[in-house]
Amino acid sequence: MSIQQLVNHGIKTFNVKDGITEKTIVVVGVARGGTSMIAGILYHLGIPMGAATQPVYEDIRIATAFETKNQERINNVINEYNKNPVWAFKRPGAINYLKEIAATVRNPHFIFIFRDVFSVANRNGISMGSNLVDAMQNALDDYNKIVK
Repeated sequence: MSIQQLVNHGIKTFNVKDGITEKTIVVVGVARGGTSMIAGILYHLGIPMGAATQPVYEDIRIATAFETKNQERINNVINEYNKNPVWAFKRPGAINYLKEIAATVRNPHFIFIFRDVFSVANRNGISMGSNLVDAMQNALDDYNKIVK
């Protein structure tokens, strides 16, 4: 085995299909796990992000539609956003409805962000006053939803 085979590049792609020009990029991760950074990069690269606003780049409009299970509203928002060949959104809470997203958006491309559990929990402690151990368990539970 060569040393090159042991290099961790920090990224892995699955099920890549060439030639897809229309797609929806969905940034998925836990709260305080780095999704805003990735969504911000997409935004600054010129990918339409719907009604997302800085600094967190979350589109509350589409998130609310999914989270209230309002199919008409979901369809209306998606039809509007599909006027762009590529568009993206992020919402840490999307880990609770990934199947619905995958079944609804056009050619979903998920970007899953994984950050170490301690850093996520520590950041939640700073931002939200969370107990460190409880926040670590919550992050593990949320990552488990992503893995499943």
